[in-house]
Parts: sequence; C-alpha cells; structure tokens
Amino acid sequence: MPKRRNIIILILLMLVFIVNQIIERMGVSILFLYSYLDDLLAVPITLGIYHIFISHIRNNSNYFLSPSIIIICVIGFIFHFEILMPSLSNKYIADIWDPVMYILGGVFYALILNQNLLFKLRFRLEKG
Repeated sequence: MPKRRNIIILILLMLVFIVNQIIERMGVSILFLYSYLDDLLAVPITLGIYHIFISHIRNNSNYFLSPSIIIICVIGFIFHFEILMPSLSNKYIADIWDPVMYILGGVFYALILNQNLLFKLRFRLEKG
C-alpha cells in the first residue's frame, strides 16, 4: 500500500475534483478551473488509484510506477480526449492547454506521489 501521506494527498485531490464539479453544477464558472482543473487532476488521480490497486495486489508497499507507465497514461489521455473524442463528437473540443495540463498532472504524480521512483533514480545517480 502506498504511504499514508500519498493516500491523504490523493484524497485531497479527489475532494478538489468533487468540489469543482459541484461548483460547476451550481452554474459558477471560474475560467481556469472550469477549463483546466479536471485535466490537471485526471492523471494523478487515475495513477494514484491504479498505484493503490497494484500495490495491494502485489502486496508491496514499496512498489512504484515506472516512468513509462506514467508517460503512457499521459499519452493515452491526450490521445483519447484531444484527438479521438473531438473527432467523434462536437461535445469535445481540442485545446492546446489540455495536453499541457495532462503533462503537468503526470509530472506532479511522478514527483509527489511516486516518491519510491524518485528514491530509486536518486540512488542510481549517486551509485554512478
């Protein structure tokens, strides 16, 4: 199971998402939040839940997601929501800033929630 701190951060991210959805449903539109907050939170929430699930299945609290999994997730979100869905439905609009938000969410996940990966990379660099 991931560290308690990471689970608390993940819960806070999900609460921010839920509050943002409630605010949107109430008709309040804060441009940046309305347009980009969901995209920014999508990757860390998705990978955080995936991380908990895989750590539990493997029974390994030191498990971390490899950079390739994080990159594949980011590319998957970009492809699905910025290329595929806009070509299938007028409801979805491709926007240059959405991929930036997915990438920033992936970086946030890698640096903040996937700390065992950072430790391993740091160890490799120090070891030479």
